[in-house]
Amino acid sequence: MDSYIRLCLVVVYLVTCLPPHWCACPIDQWPQEKLPLGEYSFEESEEGLAWNLKGEVSGIKLENGKAVISTSKKHAYMDLNFGAAGMPDVRRAALAATIDLSQLQLPQVPASPKWNPDIRGNGFELLKMHGLPDNGRVVSLVPYRKADGLAMMFTHNSEDGHIKAEDKPFAVPNDGQPHEYIIGFPMKGKDGDGDVFVCVDGELKFQAALADLKLTTTDVTVVRLGFVAWGDNVGGSLLIDKVLMYVPSLPDVYVDEKTGADTNDGATPETALASVVRAAEVARPGTTVHIAEGIYRGALKLRSDGRAGQPIKFVGKGSDKTAIVGSIRADSLTWTQHKDKIYKADVTKLKDGSGYVGTWSLAKAPRYVCKSKAPGDCTKKYHLARSPN
Repeated sequence: MDSYIRLCLVVVYLVTCLPPHWCACPIDQWPQEKLPLGEYSFEESEEGLAWNLKGEVSGIKLENGKAVISTSKKHAYMDLNFGAAGMPDVRRAALAATIDLSQLQLPQVPASPKWNPDIRGNGFELLKMHGLPDNGRVVSLVPYRKADGLAMMFTHNSEDGHIKAEDKPFAVPNDGQPHEYIIGFPMKGKDGDGDVFVCVDGELKFQAALADLKLTTTDVTVVRLGFVAWGDNVGGSLLIDKVLMYVPSLPDVYVDEKTGADTNDGATPETALASVVRAAEVARPGTTVHIAEGIYRGALKLRSDGRAGQPIKFVGKGSDKTAIVGSIRADSLTWTQHKDKIYKADVTKLKDGSGYVGTWSLAKAPRYVCKSKAPGDCTKKYHLARSPN
């Protein structure tokens, strides 16, 4: 066979790839340009707003822009803060991180290893995605050492709650150097729709459909990276650098209260959403929301912020025929006539957090600077600006 053509076996089919790469990473073939969110480079002076250190936090050291995670029975990892990262409600995403496995002491597993105890005791969960309803494992990525080098495999929770290991391990570099890993997965999948893939330095290493992995439904609510679980016999340190999430960009979203449905993707006028509330959930930097004529109600809560040169815009059709009313319908309240044409309702019986009344805790402390004439005395607050304000 021509030496300039290489074959890449992906699950049960062949992909022919030309130089300079063996098999291109699927993220480069997403319909829209990939959009980075929640980037964190682990500088000691930097607050990890998008990634929260969890578990045995003392086992995580931030050194020279890297997170050095010591292996022990008390696991140390980081969780993606969806709100701080500005993660919109997306159907698929990919985690990208520069990872160095060379400092780990991974015992070699037998030639034909079994999941338990061979791999489970001598490997560890590097990446774990949790989901609803019981926050169980949707899928996790497990590195371990074979006689001929390093390998990884995926696991997930079966319907009966047991850990299921996939019989499709794949080799990863074993050259003592850090490498960029991109792990793509469906945030929301149904009936086996969607796929999981792993790329190393831009080269596809593994790809499988959810149906092939015996996964039918996914709803990822937690993304966890680090020394997550197991690995009783694993020693050394794990090095992670420059972690972020990728989602497909979304240039346009269409909303039409008459013809749309919030179960649609909103990407075209024919697949429009029905509410601006849903449009706000899926919008991301650079999105223009096109709103058909009508009156739209509901409180808008953007999950992503606009950026300089990439604002989030809501554009109505017709200057005086489209309106967004920032209110919530109060049909569930009991209304009585107060006098004349004035009506009243008792809101004290509403459930806390119902959308009408309630208290909400802050995800993080407010960031502002105080003008002070004496210690502890804040005479004026100056809120820190956020691009592009």
